[in-house]
Amino acid sequence: MAININTDIAQEINITARRGDTFQMGLSVVDPTTSTTYDLSGAQSGTANTIVNYYSTTGFSPQITFVPIYQAKMSIKKQGSEFDVLSVFTFMWQDVVFSNVLPSLTRAGKYRGEGSGSLTSQATAGIYLASSTGAVDDLIHIRIPAAYMNMTPGTYVYDFQVRKKTFFSAGISADSIADLSADYTTWFKGNMIVNNDITKS
Repeated sequence: MAININTDIAQEINITARRGDTFQMGLSVVDPTTSTTYDLSGAQSGTANTIVNYYSTTGFSPQITFVPIYQAKMSIKKQGSEFDVLSVFTFMWQDVVFSNVLPSLTRAGKYRGEGSGSLTSQATAGIYLASSTGAVDDLIHIRIPAAYMNMTPGTYVYDFQVRKKTFFSAGISADSIADLSADYTTWFKGNMIVNNDITKS
């Protein structure tokens, strides 16, 4: 008798949005073993001085004193393509802060939020992972400004990946062997249909 093991936990969620409209969505992700939402709170361990010194040398201001354990990325691609149209992030992804990039016909967009407040506020973040305590009403918030939703109408595919890392290492990226201590898990995926807009802003 064959035994089938599937380690792909990603749930399929299909989304319909409108071109040129601000995209906002809140999702509750429940741990099936406890029937409560995941606790996404907490900062990576490592001295605050190490974190402050690292971000001062990279020219980031105001200074960052903590790096979240959980970070997330949502990638949107045209069906049949390997190239991102738009990627939306938590304020940090792979422990790095980077600049927003407005998408165009020849350039993939990147959006992490507006300013350092995006680290702690859903109102300004691209993706905000609430500091959950396990309550079922805690949500993952995704917000994409209207200017970043100016993509050609049609059907796209997307997925939502979460990165978990407990110890801060300065200058780490996914290309670094030190990032092998981070866990990456795709929580949901699906089609994203973008309807044409009529009123142009």
